[in-house]
Amino acid sequence: MEVPKVLPILRLSYLVIKEVLSIMDPQDFISIYKISLKFKKIAIVCSKQHPIFKYCLELVIDNKPMIEVKRTDKDFVYNIDLEDERPEKDLIDEFKEYAEYVMEVFGWPVTHIDYSLDDFPAQNKSIIDWFKLHVKSSDNCNLWGGKLAEEPLTYYLHNMEISKDLTIGVQVKDDFRLNLRQNIPCLEITN
Repeated sequence: MEVPKVLPILRLSYLVIKEVLSIMDPQDFISIYKISLKFKKIAIVCSKQHPIFKYCLELVIDNKPMIEVKRTDKDFVYNIDLEDERPEKDLIDEFKEYAEYVMEVFGWPVTHIDYSLDDFPAQNKSIIDWFKLHVKSSDNCNLWGGKLAEEPLTYYLHNMEISKDLTIGVQVKDDFRLNLRQNIPCLEITN
């Protein structure tokens, strides 16, 4: 009898598949989800099981957008590779697609957003609209930028809910008026 070179995981019982998936790193788990519709259904069910549900997401949008999948005992970071010839629209679209994918499959909460308003200025409105549609709220948020970015800052704060900490490091005019639509326990404003 010839030994197969790969493990035919779809032929295993559900309990065995669940155990295999529960010990995988998030990147492997996400990759396996993309294989087939059957795996997608199994991954969605298994993602709600222990210990996979202990993860949360941090979304970072700067010159190199990334999604951090965090857990209390270890961190896993997924970076989107930035190629020199790649247009910024494609990079942001890939980031959004991958983040949607991870949020859909696992239902992990987005607990932290780091967002540089300078790196993709033409995309700010579409990024904020995407946050509003898919993320809605986060515990912590850091907004920064060196250029005048009053309009995207105001738009972001009007459309997102932040439940714990907000750090603003955006250059604004001296007469800028910060209007928050909710009560934020910790607000830090830096230059």
